[in-house]
Amino acid sequence: MSYQIPQNVSPILTGLAEAIFPIGAWIKQKPVPKLDQLIPSVGAVPWRSAGGAPTLSTSTFEIAKFLEFLIANDRENVLLAPRWNAIRTDPGRFFKNREGKSIAQWRAERQLPQAKFGVFEPDSDNFAFVTQAPDGSLNAVSRMDFYDTCWKPLAAAYQSAPPNDPASWVAFRDKLRTDQFVVWPTAPVRSSAFLRQFTLDVLTACLGQRNPALRHPEAICEVRLTADDLSMTDNRVSLDPNYVDEYGIPVARISRKKGPNEGTVDKIGIDKMTSIFAAAQKRGAVTAPLGPKPANVRLVGDHQMGTCRMGDDPHASVVNQFCRLHDADNVFVVDSSFMPSGLGLNPMVTVVANALRVGTHIIDALRKGQTPGQA
Repeated sequence: MSYQIPQNVSPILTGLAEAIFPIGAWIKQKPVPKLDQLIPSVGAVPWRSAGGAPTLSTSTFEIAKFLEFLIANDRENVLLAPRWNAIRTDPGRFFKNREGKSIAQWRAERQLPQAKFGVFEPDSDNFAFVTQAPDGSLNAVSRMDFYDTCWKPLAAAYQSAPPNDPASWVAFRDKLRTDQFVVWPTAPVRSSAFLRQFTLDVLTACLGQRNPALRHPEAICEVRLTADDLSMTDNRVSLDPNYVDEYGIPVARISRKKGPNEGTVDKIGIDKMTSIFAAAQKRGAVTAPLGPKPANVRLVGDHQMGTCRMGDDPHASVVNQFCRLHDADNVFVVDSSFMPSGLGLNPMVTVVANALRVGTHIIDALRKGQTPGQA
């Protein structure tokens, strides 16, 4: 779907964005980076003309058009919002404990009448976009519905005191932040709530520009080593013997440690990253000294795999060669958990390929009158 911000609102957003992130002023305070070291000088990019110095500002990347793009691609929240509202209105309709009791019954039996059901409580603001009803209750909405509620009061606030210089734009921003505009109602969206969300979206737009002008002498250069943990029996997901959730069901417990192979990989990573930084320092791309610990190897992210590993032995694996549970003939697991190891690569393509393989097997077996999942 397409979306267009009202014409009288777009210029307001540009001025407000510059008051939130005065990128133009920041550039003047910072040394211009050596463009040939960071970004090729061939061609033009949103923050400079071909071969020129950085001139990024919020006006050059058109925050209004970027926001229209975000709103137009917000189909997920358009579909999820009604479902979320239904869950928060009556969570017991969707969730029951293993004894079939309602949330209210469960709480009463444990003398926890005030216990909350997390993000699905009526006063929860966990959903990305919400509006407030006159009685104070919150309703989940899409990004489009959220901003559509804000355009008219934003234009009215601007007309009541039109900013005409950087200082007045900052004052305009601060009045929005502190809900001081009389023309902006407190419901369904306060001006402070609008400014918070708009700030997040402006920041997203800034990050999308990969701006070289925001370089800082203490900027961090990151080099990542992608490796793999070998499969070890002790690394697993099990049911915690001591902790349960609010329904009395044991929560998941993740056990993970590194073995000799992983220690070797860490050492290789440190040596390799040290050589990379040393070479960059010779070229002038890194000016800070390498120091006694030139490269810090740490886990910054991973792919959860191996928790339902594939195998022929039911005592040592969870699913068989067709990803069917050993203990349940009609349950198939086709996410990344069937793979004992990921080889240090992104598993998504393999997950999709395996899901298609398993799905094809199930269809073929049913067409032949056979039980799917049998070798």
